[in-house]
Amino acid sequence: MDTHDLLEALFERLNARLDLIEGNLRELRQRLNGEVDVPKLVKLNKAWQILGYQNYDACLYKVRSGHYRVNKEIVDRRSPDSRRPDWYADIEKCQLRDRTMASKRG
Repeated sequence: MDTHDLLEALFERLNARLDLIEGNLRELRQRLNGEVDVPKLVKLNKAWQILGYQNYDACLYKVRSGHYRVNKEIVDRRSPDSRRPDWYADIEKCQLRDRTMASKRG
């Protein structure tokens, strides 16, 4: 077994554990009647905390570098007259993108 296969096996095990944790979170949310439910689209200046980044700039870097893709994981909701983007993150899609190995991303 070479290093790549070992890393892929480890990544699969981590994904399985993460899926189990997310299932437990869903169950807890249902028990709490959805009081803790995260909205589908969250403004990027709040989403960075939910996604686990240390600060806003680190999350913004992921958007600008193309890790999170505009109109897939990220939505620009700026007004027609504005020149500055108003980024919103789809939390579920961003988390799925983070869990996908770089070699398997499309």
